[in-house]
Amino acid sequence: MIRRHLFPGVLVCLLLALGTAQSAAADSVSGGTVRLPLGPDLAATLHGAGVKLSPLGPARLHGRSLALPVSGGELDAGVGRLSLRGGLKLTAGARSTSIGQITLDTGSGAMTAELGGRSVRLALARRPRVDRDGFGYEATLGKLVLTGSGARRLDHSLALPGLLGVDDVLGTAIAGIRFEQLTVPYGTAYLTLEESFLDKLRSLAVAVEPSGAGWYFSRSPLTLAFTGMQGSAALDLSAGSIASADGLRLFQAGRKGPYELMLSGISLDFATGALAAAIRGMSGDTAPSGPVASLQIPVFHKNAFTGVLSAPNSPAAVSPGLASLLNATFAAAAQPPPFAAGEALGQVAFAVGTHGKPR
Repeated sequence: MIRRHLFPGVLVCLLLALGTAQSAAADSVSGGTVRLPLGPDLAATLHGAGVKLSPLGPARLHGRSLALPVSGGELDAGVGRLSLRGGLKLTAGARSTSIGQITLDTGSGAMTAELGGRSVRLALARRPRVDRDGFGYEATLGKLVLTGSGARRLDHSLALPGLLGVDDVLGTAIAGIRFEQLTVPYGTAYLTLEESFLDKLRSLAVAVEPSGAGWYFSRSPLTLAFTGMQGSAALDLSAGSIASADGLRLFQAGRKGPYELMLSGISLDFATGALAAAIRGMSGDTAPSGPVASLQIPVFHKNAFTGVLSAPNSPAAVSPGLASLLNATFAAAAQPPPFAAGEALGQVAFAVGTHGKPR
């Protein structure tokens, strides 16, 4: 027997035992900061030529270190493109040029920018590296060296031929990257049915069993497991949804034939606070996925080391639609109808992963 107060630890242990996570889809970047300390030799060369540096837009310049906000992008397992806000203005006497519309490719290490009104590959990192940093990433573009086209474009814009050359070190870019929502490639959700709800089903000779690849996690209390949860989730669970192909079957045998309701494609919608499913009744028609219960998640946990989001024992209450279907299918002649909207359906718990096991 699995007792309820053990669920949080048990869920995480079970999830970590699932093995290697599936490949994650690209995550949309919500923000972060790129720190770009200019190479000391390059900074000395510019200073010696009388070139003054000043930040553009929201970028900040402290000494020779430029900080640029990350405005967006997409990363798949840390690899992708980052768009930056702001830039750097270089002024030499009456001539000036601006480096803006900067993008970084964390895979190839390329830095592309608009320079003097033209888009150029400005620099290239020799050894780009991307590491997990909690639920985000830190990308290090070590030794960003100027490309030939980047060096020539800067020289031409400043009217200082020969000032800069190919392979001059622009600096080292370090990007701290965060996400509002993260892809959830794997996980499991659990539904422990309330005893009062089960008593009503038993009084009507209605049995409950898992469907799909789901299984009984516990028979006392009756707990169903829904595997293969996938989707996306905000780190504060204010948005996103996760879904499984699994479900449950409610079955009533009788003289006039069996009656059943099949709830498939169980999902948790964090934005609306709903437990949802597609329902197939006796007619054989399947209604589109909709709420079967309202869901409250008073407590949840984030483990930045393992990438696991989990929640124990979150109350779920029967939706008006589910109550109506239960009454019509299993208790058509009962007065008053036994099932009511708002009554306790049970407790929902889940543990889902946003990245694979730590190395």
